[in-house]
Amino acid sequence: MNDSLRFRASERVEISSGRTTNLRITLPTGTLNVNAAPWADVTIDGKAAGQTPLGNVRVPIGPHQIVFRHPQFGEQTRAVVVTSESRTRVAVDLRVNPS
Repeated sequence: MNDSLRFRASERVEISSGRTTNLRITLPTGTLNVNAAPWADVTIDGKAAGQTPLGNVRVPIGPHQIVFRHPQFGEQTRAVVVTSESRTRVAVDLRVNPS
């Protein structure tokens, strides 16, 4: 359970005395919408995602790093947290330096 990500799951686990039991949880995905003015090449968590605008990008819930690059206006980075119950929108204006 992770309330901040709005994620809750239950799994049945068989535990044996004196043994380690591993449990792999597959996180659900959330929706990410990304835009920039002017356009930008985008990477999400170090992987190329395309050029803005990018809509309905499915990513695992949790924290992500988004990098916007434009040949004339440089690069800006944003950190976002995607939840399972809402669309996460990220927009930057590369013509303005972030504070």
